[in-house]
Amino acid sequence: MAKVAEIMITSFPLTSLLTGALCCASFAVPYGSLSPTSLPDFATSFCSSFPEGLSSVDIGSVVILEDTLESCYDAVTRGVTSRFHSATFNGELSSVPITVDDTEYKFVVGENDDHFYWAQLFCAYHEIGGEECARHVAVSAKAMLKEAQVFSNPEPEFYALPQPNLLLKAGEEVNVYYYDHETILMDSDEYEYGGAMAREWNMISSGVENHPGLRLSQNPQSAEVLICVLPTVVPSPNESIWWCPPLSTGGLQGGSHSYYSNPRLAIIDFTDSPTIPIDLSTLFQHSNIFTHAKTTFFKRSYVHRTSGITTSLPPHTLNPNFHPLPLSTLNSYINVNYKNSWETSRPFFITCTLRPSSASRNWVLTKLSEIVRDISPEKTFLGQVNDVTRTEVSQAYFKVLSQSRVIVTANPPSWEGDHRLFEALSSGSLVVIDRSSGYAYRHGLVDGVNCVMYDMWDEGSLERVVERYVRRGEEGFREAKGIAERGFEWAVREMGAEKRMEEVVMRSLAM
Repeated sequence: MAKVAEIMITSFPLTSLLTGALCCASFAVPYGSLSPTSLPDFATSFCSSFPEGLSSVDIGSVVILEDTLESCYDAVTRGVTSRFHSATFNGELSSVPITVDDTEYKFVVGENDDHFYWAQLFCAYHEIGGEECARHVAVSAKAMLKEAQVFSNPEPEFYALPQPNLLLKAGEEVNVYYYDHETILMDSDEYEYGGAMAREWNMISSGVENHPGLRLSQNPQSAEVLICVLPTVVPSPNESIWWCPPLSTGGLQGGSHSYYSNPRLAIIDFTDSPTIPIDLSTLFQHSNIFTHAKTTFFKRSYVHRTSGITTSLPPHTLNPNFHPLPLSTLNSYINVNYKNSWETSRPFFITCTLRPSSASRNWVLTKLSEIVRDISPEKTFLGQVNDVTRTEVSQAYFKVLSQSRVIVTANPPSWEGDHRLFEALSSGSLVVIDRSSGYAYRHGLVDGVNCVMYDMWDEGSLERVVERYVRRGEEGFREAKGIAERGFEWAVREMGAEKRMEEVVMRSLAM
């Protein structure tokens, strides 16, 4: 381990909303010594380094509300405090109080740091106790880390999770085959799926393989339903349909590979836009994909939105072979301790992990930052947890969600439905979401029953939510917990991967 002169205790991205430039704002303390003035000194120095135009700067999605040093100072202080509190609660950092000349310092050390080495430097820096001091500080730090890790990762209570509400049963299995990324690349290394879709592939694979009424075929010839997934980079009309071999070989239309027994073809589009791009539409016309009686098309992004407001359905949704397909809850984000006491397991009263990637989501972050200014930063978590995207599962993100009582989120600005909604529901928190058409969640979310809804751009809407479920204290949290548990149970029962893939198969067989 590198022996450097200071210990990093938190860092977070710094985003310029005007330029999109990224850098890293880091808060560190010398020799692990967190003094009473450490954070104020850092915030003052950090904010003083910016010239005019502070309102264009967002720190870790903790929005600077006004073009003033005071507002910047407040945002930096809240951002560091909430992240530091999260790390200590999770046992990633230890903070040992040590009094020196009537001033209480905190010795801060990370889970994987050399505790005794840093304790020696800490004690030498403050001229106290020598090796005896170092041993005491190091032992205390290790003990606090162990206690925090046990506290933040309790033994699962093994609550009986709701069972998926499935129609297809064991003994009536339908044979299914899906062309995943690796399978296609084995046949042709010329093409690549653009952009990784790890969670989407997870939904397909776990939904098929864990469903008692679906059987994963070893080859496409024996399958009753074949599943193809659109690439995220739109192919040109001149390309072969490499991502779906049954179409590219003519196997469904009496072509050279017409050896499939009696298959139905399901094409799934996980891309963000609710429209079908011109290139793809032309390609589909060439392959007669929409006129083929055995082909069903499923699309995640189903409706048009403008600046966070749902506006209309695209014309192609009138086609009877065209269906909305919401995303699903994934087992990797299900909080099995969802019924644990909020008092002991959920330190964050209100959380919003949105990135300021659009005007509507930035509005949510900004308004929420204003509303919770008088709530302790140790009780709020605003802004992204890290830079992990949909390509992988983030344990740090999962922890923050599972330790939150109320989670505020928002649909994307130009389409409905994202992973955030189902990740929040799976945590067992009360989910607060903006109103939409309902296609992204099968019209199953009901305001005040299994979620709470607010109106985008309505300044009083979020305030009323915070007032009712956070500011009323235990009474508000008790009501919130009931709604949260119903939301969790609905998401697991009705929106799991098995349910989604059953829908794909049954609609395909009905063609």
